[in-house]
Amino acid sequence: MGTPERAQCPRPGSDSCGVGGVWQQNKYPACGVDTPSHLYSYTFPQGNWEYFYARKPEISQYFRSVAERFGVLDDVRLRTEVTSARFDEHRHLWVRDLRTSDGTTEKLEANVLITGVGAFGTPRWPDIEGLQDFDGILQHTALWDESVDLSGKRAGVIGTGASAMQLVPAIVDEVES
Repeated sequence: MGTPERAQCPRPGSDSCGVGGVWQQNKYPACGVDTPSHLYSYTFPQGNWEYFYARKPEISQYFRSVAERFGVLDDVRLRTEVTSARFDEHRHLWVRDLRTSDGTTEKLEANVLITGVGAFGTPRWPDIEGLQDFDGILQHTALWDESVDLSGKRAGVIGTGASAMQLVPAIVDEVES
């Protein structure tokens, strides 16, 4: 059985830390929050937000700094999926089945279960007939490839919400149309 990857921060304040959910994953141009920044603050360490609607680097840094400040990084497991969780009534314990990114499985028991599963952690492509046959570049805001040069390209954005509201103004001067 392999050792699970822990949430180590090789350089405090760097993007390599891994905590922060979608704020760690998303890298699309102008990525940020779509509600006032203070709503992303925990009640115990309030954020000192530079912008009313924080961008990804600021919100990521906030979550990372809180995790570092309160010393929880050694207890965080990255790239680990909880495949099931059930409460054992007789022993009064939560029993969780885990699977890491390398396929290793493990049972973990504890008296408390705290879930932090966000609704937007798994990217979903739209169900559009012929999408799989498209010859151009496909980008998803949750899987953004920063090496793609959009200069002079024709771009279409499908979707709604904050990602589109932030992405379109960020690329409009770069793309052809």
